[in-house]
Amino acid sequence: MTGLFDSNADLAKVVRGLPPELGERLTFHLPLETQALEVAGASDGEITARIEQRLPAAFGASLIDPPLFRWAESHYHDEGIGLLSSNLDERRRAFSEVASLGPGLAGAAFHALIRTGYGALRQDPHEISRGLAYLRTRRQVLFASAPNTSQREKINLPTLEELANSTVFDQLDLVAGERALFLPDGPPTPLPSIEELVQSAFGLVLHDPGSFIAVHTVTGLHALVELDRQVTGRSDLSGIPTDPLLVPWWSAMANAITASSVLVHLGSPSAPSRPKLTFAGMEELVKASIDSCEVHDLKISVALSRLVSLKIATESEALTVGSAKLSATECSLA
Repeated sequence: MTGLFDSNADLAKVVRGLPPELGERLTFHLPLETQALEVAGASDGEITARIEQRLPAAFGASLIDPPLFRWAESHYHDEGIGLLSSNLDERRRAFSEVASLGPGLAGAAFHALIRTGYGALRQDPHEISRGLAYLRTRRQVLFASAPNTSQREKINLPTLEELANSTVFDQLDLVAGERALFLPDGPPTPLPSIEELVQSAFGLVLHDPGSFIAVHTVTGLHALVELDRQVTGRSDLSGIPTDPLLVPWWSAMANAITASSVLVHLGSPSAPSRPKLTFAGMEELVKASIDSCEVHDLKISVALSRLVSLKIATESEALTVGSAKLSATECSLA
């Protein structure tokens, strides 16, 4: 008996080259899931089995390319290679060609940025090109000026019932147009440190571990950390970003987390029905996430593990967040 693919092809490579979206503007998670499995240390057999399990449903939901995505993928081919250069000047030159994409990094619910970050982490120029192409075709610019967090009580948004049939993209667009989030006069809000942004994202997951928006603030932020690290070559990612090439990207991330926070706090999270899970260490957390049926368990566990290894978060903090997310999942692949 053969599987879905009776071939010696590199199935993970094939999956990464598929269209990046499902019907009705839903992002196609499998390319990221296979890469997260690779980073997590899953075996080739586990990765192949996951692909064969997921692809039929994806094909049934219709895989589609955003308009001009393939043009943009080819267009950023050289930048994908240049960003992996061993020469700092060459990496910065390549990044300067795509720096204008930064303000739209929340596009496609952070998935474009996440793909770019995985490309940097895995040193895959093709995946970097695809991530940049997706970002180019699904840019979502949040706020024209710094968000005024002191006036959040004035924010007026639809009810949860009214938002029920809208996509994450639609919801973030709606929040971005809220007048109470603008500072028309006065100095800009200081850029938070990377650690502060991490703590904000962690807080959103702990507030509502079942919120996909909250989870994507963590996985998206991790992706930007990987991209910053690749471009600058710096190992110390603490403090407030000061590199003029990266500052607009970190400012956009701060705005995106603010917009996400508004949505996450809009409703009351439901408590998980099963007991809270605990893990002895990051390796145990990541291993458990490989067996989860919920792809975001895997992606956030990989992100948390990397944030710990890069000394941007403590293991205790990461385990608390990861345990909350996995506890909110009611199924497993086992």
